[in-house]
Amino acid sequence: MTDRAPLPPPPPPGDRGQGPHSVPPRAPAPHLAGPARHPAGPVPHAAGPAQAPRRGPFIGLGVTLLVLGVLGIGASVLIFILPFGLFLLGGGGNTEAFDGFAAGFQITALVVAVLSVCAIGGGITLLVIGSRRR
Repeated sequence: MTDRAPLPPPPPPGDRGQGPHSVPPRAPAPHLAGPARHPAGPVPHAAGPAQAPRRGPFIGLGVTLLVLGVLGIGASVLIFILPFGLFLLGGGGNTEAFDGFAAGFQITALVVAVLSVCAIGGGITLLVIGSRRR
């Protein structure tokens, strides 16, 4: 079958790694061997681990609304420009039919722009509220 050597038997239950292959325990470092040098009494809070101040939910939501509002304004500008670019790429043609086609894009761009301005206003409001609560 295989040319591998058989595995050694498992250690007895009372053996805690004291076998022939275990590493002997090291002596403690000299600077740690003496008595504990902790101050008497409770440790002040400032001596604990440094933690970043927790941001409130208003700050995160405000920033998110602000970013979404700015992206929405950009999207509304692109929606408004899109039919004009398509008209020019198509080589021009009947401008009366184009006006009816472009009206749907203009309404959509207006709705997206209004929602984006509302999101920007809400984001600014939440940022102001969150900064005053600190």
